[in-house]
Amino acid sequence: MEKMSLFSVPGGCARRNSVKTGRGAVRFAVMFFFVVALTENAFSFEKVSETVKTIDGVDLPVTLMIPQGSGPFPVLFNVHGGGWNGGSAERVPAASPPEFASLFCDDLGIVFVGVGYRCKNQGGSFPKALADVLDTCQWVRERAQRYKCDFSKVGFCGGSAGTPLSALAAQRVPECSLYIGLNGIYDFVRREGGEFPDRISARKYEVFSESQRQAASAVYQIKTPPPNTLLIHGNADGTIECQQSIRFAEAVQKHGGAAQALILDGVGHDFFRPRYPDVFLKCAEAVMAHLIDTFELAPADRAGLVREMNRHVHKFRLRENLDEFSPVGRWSGPAIAACVFNPDGTCEWTERGTSVSYNWKIERGELRLMNSRESFALQVARGDILYKPYLSGHKKGRVEILWKK
Repeated sequence: MEKMSLFSVPGGCARRNSVKTGRGAVRFAVMFFFVVALTENAFSFEKVSETVKTIDGVDLPVTLMIPQGSGPFPVLFNVHGGGWNGGSAERVPAASPPEFASLFCDDLGIVFVGVGYRCKNQGGSFPKALADVLDTCQWVRERAQRYKCDFSKVGFCGGSAGTPLSALAAQRVPECSLYIGLNGIYDFVRREGGEFPDRISARKYEVFSESQRQAASAVYQIKTPPPNTLLIHGNADGTIECQQSIRFAEAVQKHGGAAQALILDGVGHDFFRPRYPDVFLKCAEAVMAHLIDTFELAPADRAGLVREMNRHVHKFRLRENLDEFSPVGRWSGPAIAACVFNPDGTCEWTERGTSVSYNWKIERGELRLMNSRESFALQVARGDILYKPYLSGHKKGRVEILWKK
């Protein structure tokens, strides 16, 4: 049995749409988080969007990323996070593959499946959502040959609010031999802090009573043998405490399984993004090794994959100096609607419908905004990207991102 290791790193189908991805586009997906995908020189996987079923008046989507080649390939199901929020009364949130899918789909030969499920805005509940996840797995299983899936090699992955659903699905799907959990909660009964879920969300999503919390907790429902498990968590996470991952890894080991808990020192929630280059690379390499070892893959060039990951995050690294940088123009992001920098040293910052005027200047390697009430600095990355770091409050440790338009 593998011991738990703790690492530290620095701070039918209703519709079908098939898209061939190529070396040439930047794609943006907005779930609860802003997801940045690959740029030039990407891959040649096929991306397919379909509808698993229509229930409670909403379509349940699924997104598949299918490698080139004859297959069959291992399949990894991803259950997105977002606090069980998002979408509308008529539409569930996007069925998103994991952040690392574009990096590994072709070169490792894995079918990635983004799973959609009913959230609070669609009248969803935890039991309904779990049924949606399992129904999606069954839907893909019935079409395994069409989508080149090898159902002898199945895994589940989830992040944040998607972890309890994905972790339970991993225990209930007989073929599942691999699990990856990112900043997750696996025990709703025993909690040692953390903001998620709050009482209102817990009551609305039916994880409130003791029996509901027990039924939603994967730590009490581990199968034998358990899936080979990799859990990644920041020890500065105020949304879900990292002890959740440590204790779940220990529980998997007690059931005779292999488990690792990769604990990131000084890192908060929502960390697996290229906007945090060093953390992203550390996590991506751990995920790559976990996929290769568990699914017994033989990539042609493992070192080349690491080089590709480094190229992927290059533009997200901070500029060494700002001597030739000018912010003049319009910048925008998912949370920060826009910031317009004018040549005269003034700018207009619009966030969640509220606009504030500032003066701007570049000093000491930072782009600083100031007015009579406050002053804060933006970090400048190499690829026409601005970062706004949050130093306090519920977003402490996170970074908002703005792109130049």
